[in-house]
Amino acid sequence: MVNNLSPKQRRILLYIFLVAFLLRIIFIFSFHNFDDMERMKKVGEEMIEVATNIVKGNGFSAKFIFDKDTKATAIMAPIYPYFLSLLLRFFGMNGYLIIQLIQAAVSSLICVILYLTGLKVFNNERVALIASFLSAFYLPLIYYCTVIWSGIFFVFLVTLYIYNLLKSESEPGWYRIILSGLILGIALITDPVMVSFIPLSSIWLLLNFKTEFKTSLKKVILMVGLSLLIVLPWTIRNYILFNKFVFIKSQAGFTLWLGNNPHASGTERLVNDDSTEYKLPEEEYDYLMNLNESERDRLFLSKALTFINENPEKVIRLFLKKFKSFWWIIENKKAGFTDDNKVKAMKITYGIPFLLALLGMLLSYSRIKYCSLIWFFLLSLSFIYSLTVVGAYRYRLPVEPYLLLFAAVTISKIADRFLIRNKV
Repeated sequence: MVNNLSPKQRRILLYIFLVAFLLRIIFIFSFHNFDDMERMKKVGEEMIEVATNIVKGNGFSAKFIFDKDTKATAIMAPIYPYFLSLLLRFFGMNGYLIIQLIQAAVSSLICVILYLTGLKVFNNERVALIASFLSAFYLPLIYYCTVIWSGIFFVFLVTLYIYNLLKSESEPGWYRIILSGLILGIALITDPVMVSFIPLSSIWLLLNFKTEFKTSLKKVILMVGLSLLIVLPWTIRNYILFNKFVFIKSQAGFTLWLGNNPHASGTERLVNDDSTEYKLPEEEYDYLMNLNESERDRLFLSKALTFINENPEKVIRLFLKKFKSFWWIIENKKAGFTDDNKVKAMKITYGIPFLLALLGMLLSYSRIKYCSLIWFFLLSLSFIYSLTVVGAYRYRLPVEPYLLLFAAVTISKIADRFLIRNKV
């Protein structure tokens, strides 16, 4: 990954990593939630429950909504719970500290990858350096190191996948394609929302490979095929469990229904017309409890599709509302969010980079060949969540490193103007 860099650039990468890692370590021990189960469960309860059941010998199981008892589940992608369970098995409660330290290292590597991506996309060392500097100090990338969830790992895999695709455009061999396929497969079983990016990233590759179309098509097929091979064992496990096809997670229909039903708020909270919380009727709730996950998901999918078909105007309004929530600040008190100090702080820590990024995208028109791949990712992720539900700020985390990258373009342009004026 760093073979083509100068000794100076390699030193820069080392300094970026060390500064980012030190900041994250300081935050982990200052925040100090790794030995407080109640605080960790506020965000990561489902992950903790599944991992704990694996350690106890109960397999990949949990008791989720509509479940009477703990049972084998596919409600989550497998990578993170299994990894967490491995650490808990060897280190006990210290496993939570170990995984936060690992997440700190992974988050620091994201800063390094962003530097390399900046060099590749813009061929500008200053932009790359500013982007990596911003990401090293970026609060969400620091805070989520303390969250027991797959967010940091998924962001790392996304940035690594996109960087490898960018490199494969100029490297005609098969190495980058094979590596991209392996990364994509791991990303899918970390968070299957990645599936939304496969069509657009494949189209980008087909349009930008420096080979004839047949060879390019073979490379894309190989990449996607390798990723599906990695997912296949989990899909087979799910088919054996439910006797039905479940690709990775058994809640696609449920999340679509959450965002598209008469009581949808755009978040995971359902509301009545008077803004009070809506709850399913008891008889319907009891009926759902007697179905397995796959059957429930298909039922919710049917309900969602019916609602979408019968209420196109309301669905469009909900889509636009969720799109706005994804890209800006969730402030809907009716949906369970309040304008507290955290939200106010986010308007600065996220809002300023976001506005700079919008300008940076306009200023990047001359590098559209490379920027378009990143734009495709921003589009695919925001579309899938706007179609389903925007339930938490972590849903947006994978796009934020790229917002920092485009913000760096704006900052670099401002610096150019400032330097020119000083010279004059």
